[in-house]
Amino acid sequence: MRSSILLVILSTFFFLSSCSLIMKPDFRKLYSKENKILHQKKSPEALNTPFVKVHMNNGDVYVLYSWEILGEEGETLSGNGVLYNYARTRLGESKDYQINADDIAIIETNDFSAFKKKNTGRIAALVIPLSIGGAAILTPVLGLAALAIFGSCPTYYTGDNTTAAPHTIDAETFSNAISPSMERRDLDALNFSTPKGQKTFKLTLRNEALETHIIDYVKIKAIPKKSSEKVFHEFDIASKTDNYYVCNTIVPAQKVLIDNQDQSEVLRAMDNKEYFASANPKDLGAKQFIDLEFDASQLEQAGMVLRFRQSLLTTFLFYESMGYMGRYIADIFAKIEKNTNTRAALDAPMELLGKIDILVWDENKKDWELNTQFYELGPLAKNLQIRPLELSNIDKDKPLKIRLEFSRALWRLDYVALANIKEQVTPKELELTEVTIDNNVDTEVQELLKSDDGKKLNSWPGDSFVLEYKLPQKEAEYELFLESKGYYIEWMREEWLEKQNRWKLMNMLKMNKTTWRKLAKEYKAKEAELETLFWNNMTETP
Repeated sequence: MRSSILLVILSTFFFLSSCSLIMKPDFRKLYSKENKILHQKKSPEALNTPFVKVHMNNGDVYVLYSWEILGEEGETLSGNGVLYNYARTRLGESKDYQINADDIAIIETNDFSAFKKKNTGRIAALVIPLSIGGAAILTPVLGLAALAIFGSCPTYYTGDNTTAAPHTIDAETFSNAISPSMERRDLDALNFSTPKGQKTFKLTLRNEALETHIIDYVKIKAIPKKSSEKVFHEFDIASKTDNYYVCNTIVPAQKVLIDNQDQSEVLRAMDNKEYFASANPKDLGAKQFIDLEFDASQLEQAGMVLRFRQSLLTTFLFYESMGYMGRYIADIFAKIEKNTNTRAALDAPMELLGKIDILVWDENKKDWELNTQFYELGPLAKNLQIRPLELSNIDKDKPLKIRLEFSRALWRLDYVALANIKEQVTPKELELTEVTIDNNVDTEVQELLKSDDGKKLNSWPGDSFVLEYKLPQKEAEYELFLESKGYYIEWMREEWLEKQNRWKLMNMLKMNKTTWRKLAKEYKAKEAELETLFWNNMTETP
């Protein structure tokens, strides 16, 4: 879900390979014992003693039992506790410390109350809350439901659409940005055109998950168009740039072949009737093919349009991995923050399960040729994107044959078509004029969200904001796109702590075939129920 499984696998691999001394050597026993006590929900120490564990950039760890956050931007953590050095040797007795946010990699705590107060921003943005002891604010869930707790970053709703349910979320942002160093900029089509005469546009931003969302900005990009036109965007995977195209002709597929059966009504409309293939019980990477035929004879510059989202496969794998990490979750994420090689490796997370490949049949070569690819993270909102096609060697007088190839368990498809690209355009950025919370104007949040100035909004579970933007010309019709930047921190669930198992984790990251066959079988058994459970576990918002 956020991401792909390798987000967790690679970070865990780095942790186990470079920091295995946390688990084994005798001189770490004192730290390991205290760490275990802190995370055991049934122990008196965990139930009665709130704590903050602060992982430093230099490898040291502070364990504080009383604390407060100081500074105008919440940049200083002041508290009393003990300090362990990089080798986890305790340095003296308990005493007072003041710790600057710039020196901190990640923080974990079982009492999140102090971090939700005003002016705690920079420190609070580094915290992984644990659902034990003083932070037992979560409804207990067991078994399958523990794997289906709603989550995946900020969610957005356009206009009067405020119903949180499958197929109603208009956008989700930075789904793979699961820690501060992995902060990402993200762009999504809202699939929303403003009618002529409309002066403003409203967008609802919510935190409907057990996560902390740290948002730098939320911008709306607008492109004027005619009523007969549609604007699509492309994220160029190679150059990592966003391109916008005005299209004036849409061509549906004449034929849709799935498993050699004609299913021509599938994928012809944006009707939320998604096509997806169930997982292979032995191989999560098993491929699915969809063969399409188009009449592209009237298209000067053809682009492939696809509306799609990820399944809950990566959610399942992500949550399983976090469970295997157990009480060492913060140690692992601290390594992500401190090691540039690990972060670089995490930028290519989809080698295992892959993208959606677009292949074109070459009659001369009598073979399918890879033409382009689609890829976007997240299981919540559908992505609507375009990819220009290279068809210079294709005879347009004959039906254009296109094949979609993808991991069958990973993707859900709603719509596919060809579009004639009229021109590439540059969008206008709309002005954020107002932010309201419970119908009350909040100028402070407006200032935090309006620009890329490094000042961030910390959003907690249950938060909801209504953002209003000014449209540039009321006589024009606009296609709208959402751009946002930020990251989020997953809250550690009580149930996950009980699953800690470093051997399963190691076998998972080593791509052990037996382990992966078991994961495939386990996911297959739960696949049919996950979608319903997932959407029924959203955190309520106003």
